Amino acid sequence: MATKLVAECTECGTVFRMQDFKEDSPGDSCECENIEVGTRKVNNSRYSFYFTVAYSKTKPKIYELSD
Repeated sequence: MATKLVAECTECGTVFRMQDFKEDSPGDSCECENIEVGTRKVNNSRYSFYFTVAYSKTKPKIYELSD
């Protein structure tokens, strides 16, 4: 069973799913510009990139969903 990492803005409800991003995906922000998501390449890791989340007003909900 695969899990999916989700970042959800608590201000406007915009949802970002990690599996929608690739190593070279451009960054994105929610409708109210509270959270910004993107990717960060890493070396010497079993992962090719990290999913990054930053916020300006209120902390987003970050959770995993199972298939």
